[in-house]
Amino acid sequence: MSLPNIPGLFTALDLLQPYHSHSHRKTPAVEQGCLTAQSKDEPDHKKLLGEIKAFAGGRAEGWVCFAQKLIVGLGNDALPRDHGLLLSAEFAHQPVDGSDPKSLHVRHLGDKWLFTEITRVKAAEGFLVPHRFISSREASSGSKATLHLKYEVFWESPDPAKPFRATLSRFTGFDDKP
Repeated sequence: MSLPNIPGLFTALDLLQPYHSHSHRKTPAVEQGCLTAQSKDEPDHKKLLGEIKAFAGGRAEGWVCFAQKLIVGLGNDALPRDHGLLLSAEFAHQPVDGSDPKSLHVRHLGDKWLFTEITRVKAAEGFLVPHRFISSREASSGSKATLHLKYEVFWESPDPAKPFRATLSRFTGFDDKP
């Protein structure tokens, strides 16, 4: 499978091209590959917070939305426990050896939480497109640098005669580069 014309794809879908800004225009580094997800339900809020803290050995960073507060740019080993019910969270661990990050996605669904670990695998049937978003919140560290949230989006086509679709995405970390 060959990769599609990415700039043409985003133009055809009337989407902003990832990584485009006024200061520089470049096409993202698209790679062949696939994202896979392993999910489980967790009905207990305390256990959930413990599992988030244990993710990647407590060496991940991300954001968390509690019922009373949104916190961006914190480590999963420093989860506050006094902001009420956790509604959603995303964390990523970037290994120091530069290998693929581990990603965690958590959502509150009724009387339980969906706890999903998302990883990248080599595959020929799809492609991965990086995206960056500017955070509307300052980092919890108090840094005044503009914080960007990085994501990776998996696009696939279930049939060669059908169009590609974005089917899964994951948070891959932060950066403060302009």
